[in-house]
Amino acid sequence: MKKKVMLSILSGLASHWFYFIRGEHHLNAPFLSFFYVLISITTIATEMYVHHEGLRVALEHSIAIFAGYLGSLFGSILIYRIYLHRLRSFPGPFLAAASKLWHSWKVRDSTNHILMKQLHEKYGTFVRTGKDFLQPETVDLLTFLTKLLGPAEVTIFSAEALYTIDCPGSQCTKPDWYDNILPMKSLINIRSPEDHDCRKRIWEPAFTPKGNHQVPHIFEIKSMSDGVKL
Repeated sequence: MKKKVMLSILSGLASHWFYFIRGEHHLNAPFLSFFYVLISITTIATEMYVHHEGLRVALEHSIAIFAGYLGSLFGSILIYRIYLHRLRSFPGPFLAAASKLWHSWKVRDSTNHILMKQLHEKYGTFVRTGKDFLQPETVDLLTFLTKLLGPAEVTIFSAEALYTIDCPGSQCTKPDWYDNILPMKSLINIRSPEDHDCRKRIWEPAFTPKGNHQVPHIFEIKSMSDGVKL
């Protein structure tokens, strides 16, 4: 049994360092949920029918195995986020580096604007408010922001950041929050720069002076004795 628990602990570490730490996995949540449920059932069945254990003992062994796996997985995640992450040098609340649950709890009464003001006053212009990645290479704001390679949980209290992020030629990309309406897509929610540019070219003629003159007049306003009617 000890060997099984040790193997589950190693599996948890491998899951973090070779899978969860790389790329985005939010769209895989349904598959991962099904996968872990299937693994749980398989583990219990294996204990019962292969190792000839009773249901109670099989459940105890399976719980121990998954406790080892989940403990090592989440333990590794916490240690990485707090002590090894590339955002670790940014100032901010200690618990915010570990999980977004801290932030969610703090703003449970819809006071995010007050919390942000307090963090700005305490920590300055750049505040770590989460755990995703960002690679700072200079203190220059323009270069700093254009190096964003994905969703970043560093809150920037600077009006200059708005133009830098949205200016023509910006290398900033949209975070995974924009996937909320999938499988539906709109121009503003497309994260791929190539797909966005393709769709944008279709829309651009509609916002030119020529395109505006070609818009048909759908509504006709008529004056009537009892008022104005559309």
